[in-house]
Amino acid sequence: MSGRLLYAQAIGGDGSVVGNSISLASGGVGRAFSWRQDLGLNYLLGVSGEDSTQAWGVNSLGVVAGVVAARNGLPQAAIWNKAGAVSLIGDLPGGMNWSAAFAINNNGVVVGGGNSANYSDHAFVWSSGKGMLDIQTRDSGFYSSTAYGINDSGLVVGGGQTAYGAHAFLWSMSGGMQQLDYSTDEYTRAVGVNNFGSIIGTSYRWGQASWASIWNGADAFTNLNNLVDESDPLKGRFNLLTAAGINDAGNIVGVGVVDGVDHAYFLTPVPEPKVRVLFLIGLALLVFLAGRQRSIVLG
Repeated sequence: MSGRLLYAQAIGGDGSVVGNSISLASGGVGRAFSWRQDLGLNYLLGVSGEDSTQAWGVNSLGVVAGVVAARNGLPQAAIWNKAGAVSLIGDLPGGMNWSAAFAINNNGVVVGGGNSANYSDHAFVWSSGKGMLDIQTRDSGFYSSTAYGINDSGLVVGGGQTAYGAHAFLWSMSGGMQQLDYSTDEYTRAVGVNNFGSIIGTSYRWGQASWASIWNGADAFTNLNNLVDESDPLKGRFNLLTAAGINDAGNIVGVGVVDGVDHAYFLTPVPEPKVRVLFLIGLALLVFLAGRQRSIVLG
């Protein structure tokens, strides 16, 4: 399928990269894709050939989480198995029949967001045995929410709207949905959590550029730009705008600006709490380096 721009969104432990493509032809349908070095590039189809598809997450078994949308229809959360067969995983009960899946862990548990019975967006957790669970309860303090990341123990992170602005949350089966940051002038969305519980996200103030951030383990997110080692040769030339994923080694990927140009970046931990930054130019290099880590999660 020629004439398409490809954007990588996530990488699994088996080296599978998934993302989305845009047709350069007028009226073309958006297509999710899956790529692995030994399998090449494959486009992920919907229920019909006219459906548009999006891929946002992949686990170590090559199972993909994303969205299928029929022409003139509402988006539906979906998963694709390793062979590329699609399954729609449903909607929240009582909602307006739309949903989107953004991440999947190695146990096959999917998280995302959908329209709820009160017609606001709620975060969900889905598993093949229990179906779709609305994880935003009335006592959570959130008016709306979407889940963007999950680790293998079932910790879920995301973002939503509270009475005091947009804030990140952490959800677990035992603890429910908990707000992670309480700033009144900074707003954060958590997008990734590794198997050690490290949480990354993107923060912003109204009218200002965003910055990549990491949860301090208490009640706030720390600007990742402030944690980069002073001896790093790129220090002072870059600005980390967003964080997209974190693996169990503590490597973080996202998008930033160096010398006024947008680039993907790869952060490598050095003696705590500092990190080193490597900006990457081109998908091929990013895929190569991320594949060597084998556990990077992008949300």
